[in-house]
Amino acid sequence: MFTLIIYVLVSVGVSYFLPWWVQLLLSVLFGFLLKYPFDNHKFLLGFKLTGLVWLGLSLVLSWQNDFLLSSRIAEVFMLPHQSLLFVIHFFIGGLLGGAGFMLSSVVKHK
Repeated sequence: MFTLIIYVLVSVGVSYFLPWWVQLLLSVLFGFLLKYPFDNHKFLLGFKLTGLVWLGLSLVLSWQNDFLLSSRIAEVFMLPHQSLLFVIHFFIGGLLGGAGFMLSSVVKHK
């Protein structure tokens, strides 16, 4: 549990200041450190944690500019509403974190 809290805190800092691909390296690293009894559930754990971090950061960054940029990006992608952009952020971040956690699980067993 403590490892998960540390992962979320470090993930927020890394995602805010560094490029997106550093998040993958971080999730692989914490996937190795995590003592989770079921390796097949690591993907879901990484998906949920990283997706929520990315969702939270995208909401905070959009809130800082009154959701102006997110509404314009939604118009460019022809989305019916800007909230779908946040759902897409959640899924992209979730896939990235889930892939990192799953990669650590696969490499650990080889």
